[in-house]
Formats: sequence, structure tokens, C-alpha cells
Amino acid sequence: DARPAARAMMTALDEAVGRIVARLYARGLHENTLVLFISDNGGTRENRTTGPSLRGLKGSVFEGGHRVPAIAYWPGRIKPGVTDAPAMTMDLFPTFASLAGAALPAGHHVDGVDLAPLLLEGARPAPRHLYWQNQNRRVAAVRDDRFKLVVRPQGSMLFDMVDDPGEKTDLASEFPDRVAALRAALKSW
Repeated sequence: DARPAARAMMTALDEAVGRIVARLYARGLHENTLVLFISDNGGTRENRTTGPSLRGLKGSVFEGGHRVPAIAYWPGRIKPGVTDAPAMTMDLFPTFASLAGAALPAGHHVDGVDLAPLLLEGARPAPRHLYWQNQNRRVAAVRDDRFKLVVRPQGSMLFDMVDDPGEKTDLASEFPDRVAALRAALKSW
């Protein structure tokens, strides 16, 4: 049973983050420091971080494989609250650059988007396609603002991520045009 080990690791991590935040306060740096806590992917069978309602585990293109909580803490700058706006770790670079007032090099393509408006004002990022692919490249997924297409060797599945974040109901046969559009986006990617 890996749960006691996972519990011990989470406790140690929580204590370490607490010490960092306490040090920021002690040095008067807390109002000038963004603390961001995020995992890189979903849980395993032993350490499920996404809850039992999400399909898939770590390494999967399903939500349980990559949807993770994130905590952004910046006293006086970020208001307490919760958002369900889709974001990815590739968004961190342009966000940090923006918050630091650094311009990105001219002509340099960045895959992520600046999340500063979301963090500071609660403004959702513009709709965009998000992509995932498993290691053997046999399974891939693309999500627009509402729908997610999962393409596997045995066929495609379409899910409404607003009404069905657990990816339980396949809507591919009901929305063939949406499937075709998302397949085209995936192929272009």
C-alpha cells in the first residue's frame, strides 16, 4: 500500500512550502513574490490527485492524467478565488515574463499564453486549442474551449468538458462536424 508513503511525501512537501512562505513574510518579500504550486500531471493508482470522478491516470490524455490543481498565491495582487479556466504549464513562461515586465524576443514563438490577466483580474484566456499525446503517439487529444476529442486506434471519442469533465459520455456520433474540426486541428498540430 503506497498511501502511507504518499501521505508522508505530501506532509513533507506541505511543511516545506510553509517554511518558504514563512521566510517570505519574515523578510518582507511576500507582497512582491508570486508563489505558484502546481503538479506536472495526474496521479497514479496509489496517489490519485484528481479525484475518482476523472477518467485516466498519469500519462493518459484523459483528464485524470493531466488535470491537476494549481495554487497561485500573491498577497495584495491575486484575490482569493477559484477558476476552471484551462491552462497548461507551457503558459508559465509567458506569464512570468509578463509579470516581470520582460518583453519576449521579437519573432520568438511561444506556445503558451500569458495568464497574468487571469491571475490578477480573473479574465479568462481567449479560447484556444490544447493538445496532448501519449508517449507512444498512438493516442492523442485536442480540446477547444468546451469540447475534447480523444483519438485512439479503436476510434475517436468526443466529450463535453463543461457538462462531463469525467469524460463518461462519448458524443462523437452526435457532433460529427465538431469531431471533424477537432481532428483537423489535431492533424495540423
